[in-house]
Amino acid sequence: MPIFSTKYYQPSKNVTGYREAIHKAQAQCASQEEEETILREEAVEITSHVTEGIRDLIKHNKKIHDLVLNQGAIPLATWAEALDSRANRSLAAMKKKVDEMKRDLEQGKVESFPGTMILYGKQTFTTLEEFYEVVFEGLQ
Repeated sequence: MPIFSTKYYQPSKNVTGYREAIHKAQAQCASQEEEETILREEAVEITSHVTEGIRDLIKHNKKIHDLVLNQGAIPLATWAEALDSRANRSLAAMKKKVDEMKRDLEQGKVESFPGTMILYGKQTFTTLEEFYEVVFEGLQ
């Protein structure tokens, strides 16, 4: 069961609390493999907060609906499929995909899209960057 939730970023960020919760969960693991499984699940969970924000905007904003679904400005379906497939691979593969998704969102067809998400109170890869750092901190 993932640890990451809105309580770690709303109303303000609590990266320290999140880091402590992750370390506590890892301390209870019987193997390195279990620890990595926890971290992969966390990366998927953090990313789901971004993708759910995009899905919510699609539902409530016709312009965004057109951009994402009709024009393919953000490859949401591809992201979901790629994360699912990487959830069973290495943590390094997961980090590579998250970095690619971040780049796609920030430098994609609609450069102002991350700003639009923030305007509507949605999380982006950048706003959750510190939490990703906790998950991927052992990979440098």
